Amino acid sequence: VYVDELPVKTWMLESRVREQLSGLADPTVLVVADRSIPAQTLIEVIDRCRLAGAAHVGVITQQEEG
Repeated sequence: VYVDELPVKTWMLESRVREQLSGLADPTVLVVADRSIPAQTLIEVIDRCRLAGAAHVGVITQQEEG
């Protein structure tokens, strides 16, 4: 799990996202995922973003090259 290209432990994600969203009028998070991420991890990331104060959480996937 990364926040702004910096690795973050899942248990630290909520505080890091809260810091990033601080002061934003429309706190939105975009989660970029690939096929190797288990659904349980994706759901946990989305939940932690919401707990951190994200009003909107979007998910996009990385397209495979080639």
